[in-house]
Amino acid sequence: MSDPIPTELLMDAGIIARELIYNTAKADADRLIARYSNYSAATYSVKDQLEYDLAVQDMRAIKGMADQVESTRDDCVRPLNTEVKLVNGKFKAITMQLDDLMAMVKRKALAYTAEQKRIVAEEEARQRAIARKREDKLREQAEAARAAGRAERADLLEDRASSVTVAPTPAAVPKAEGIGKRQVPKYRIDNPKLVPMEYYTLDEKKIAAVVRALKTAANIPGVTVWMEDDLSVRGS
Repeated sequence: MSDPIPTELLMDAGIIARELIYNTAKADADRLIARYSNYSAATYSVKDQLEYDLAVQDMRAIKGMADQVESTRDDCVRPLNTEVKLVNGKFKAITMQLDDLMAMVKRKALAYTAEQKRIVAEEEARQRAIARKREDKLREQAEAARAAGRAERADLLEDRASSVTVAPTPAAVPKAEGIGKRQVPKYRIDNPKLVPMEYYTLDEKKIAAVVRALKTAANIPGVTVWMEDDLSVRGS
C-alpha cells in the first residue's frame, strides 16, 4: 500500500490546478475582450438594424463568456467555500464554548468584586462613624473644659478633634496581573418608536424584492417606482 500524499502537496496541487484553470479562463476572456479593444462608448455605434443585429451578437458573446467565467469561478471556489464553512463551523463550536466559559467566569469574578466593594463601603462607613463619634466626643470634652475655665486643655482637645482621621480600609479587590477592570457602556432599547430616524437603516433588499414582485404596483411610502428598458441576454 502506497504512503498517503502529504497534505501540503495536496494543497499545492490544488493551488496549481486553480491557477491553471484561472489562466485558461482569463485567456479565453482576453481573446474576446481584445476583439473590442478599438471600441469605446464614443466609437461603438448602433444606428441601424444591421448594427443592432451585430450588437445583439456581441451581447450574446459577452454574456456567454461572462457565464463561462462565472461557472469556472464557481467550480473553483465551491470546494473551498465548503471547506471554509466546515473549518469555521468546527472552530466556531470551540470558540462558543470558550466564550460561554469566559462569560460564566467573568460573572462570578464581577459578582465577587461587587461584594467586596460592598463590604469595603460598609467598613468605610463604619470607620467614618467611629471617627465622627470620636471627634464629637473630643469637642464635647473641649466645651466642658472651656466651660470649666481650662482654656489650654480645651484648645488641645479641639486640636485633637480637628486631627481625627478615618482609618484606612484595604482595596476592595487587589490587582491581578493580566486583568484590568473597566467601565463598558451598555444600552437597551426601551421604546423603538422614540428612537430618532437617523438610527434606522433601510432594508433595501426587502424594498427591491417587493419592487421586483409588484413592479409599479408596489406602494411603499417614500419610495418611487418606475420601469426602465433593459435587455435580457442569453449567452451564445
